Amino acid sequence: MVGDVNFHLDNLSNPNTAKFNSVSEACGMRQHVTEPTHVAGYILDVLITIDTDTAVSNVEIYDPGLPDNNGNTSRDHFAVVFNSSVSKPPPVRKTVTYIKFK
Repeated sequence: MVGDVNFHLDNLSNPNTAKFNSVSEACGMRQHVTEPTHVAGYILDVLITIDTDTAVSNVEIYDPGLPDNNGNTSRDHFAVVFNSSVSKPPPVRKTVTYIKFK
């Protein structure tokens, strides 16, 4: 899962953070983002996999410096960049048996 949760994941006293972490842990999930992803210094973004999964590596947080319509740098979130090593599963062959009715 990748996204923006809009609450501070680094504020462990926040009830939403506590619930989120509790559910994630109970489901065997791992949050890969460990650095602030908001300009105010909070972790608001997630990159979550099953805790035993090794598909995600080299997680980096950086400021993309994107301009607004006036050319000014407009940002409040940093970019989360990572490598993912996943492969497409082989196709599943199925045999379908049917009777043609008229």
